[in-house]
Amino acid sequence: MDRTTIMQYTLVDLLHFMESGRLTVPAFQRGYLWSAEAVRQLFDSINRGFPIGMLIAVELSADHFKVAPPEISLFPAHGTQSTAHSRRLWLIDGSQRMAALYNGLFESQKKYHLLYDLKSHEFFFLNESSEHGAVLEMSSLFNSKVLMSLQAKLSTETNAEALIAELNEIRERFYNYAVPMLIMSDLQTSQLVEAFARLNSSGLSLTKEELERAMSVVSTKNHDVRECPTNESNATSD
Repeated sequence: MDRTTIMQYTLVDLLHFMESGRLTVPAFQRGYLWSAEAVRQLFDSINRGFPIGMLIAVELSADHFKVAPPEISLFPAHGTQSTAHSRRLWLIDGSQRMAALYNGLFESQKKYHLLYDLKSHEFFFLNESSEHGAVLEMSSLFNSKVLMSLQAKLSTETNAEALIAELNEIRERFYNYAVPMLIMSDLQTSQLVEAFARLNSSGLSLTKEELERAMSVVSTKNHDVRECPTNESNATSD
């Protein structure tokens, strides 16, 4: 590759990029495949401050690829043809992670109903039959109105101070969590497809037909990118 840049974004930055269309998934990517347990572990890793791996994206024009439909990628629907950005960050490794985070925090396409026990510090799902006390719905983590209501409810508990402190701290842990992203630019279409194929060489590789489909959805303009960045290839490693 002629140019790679490593950037570091907060989780909130990335969620905003997804909503604006700045960060999106090309149509040749696999659809969302992660299990509920994988989602739970991802959220637990962030809560504990563990790394969740680097995202890999290529910065190209907004129309260089066809955007994956939101019902397939589980990315937010922002309009596949309209974006405030002339260039997008096309995510080629990390789409499963970002889709899981977006839907866990906002319940957009997939209703996870992921919950967090403020006492035991454990994540669980609504349909799990376990005894839990003071509970936070993760889809309300960034909703100030809901959090204020929950704080008022927690204030009646015997250990109110510790519970309210944990509520504020988990919000800060997720709000400020930093994720590295490797951004590739100054590359030709053939280089991009080769990079995508190599990312799939470990784990569940793309089939020959899927790689051919990746080639077929690349813009026939065969862009070469000359601007620097301004700012997953599979379900098992993504």
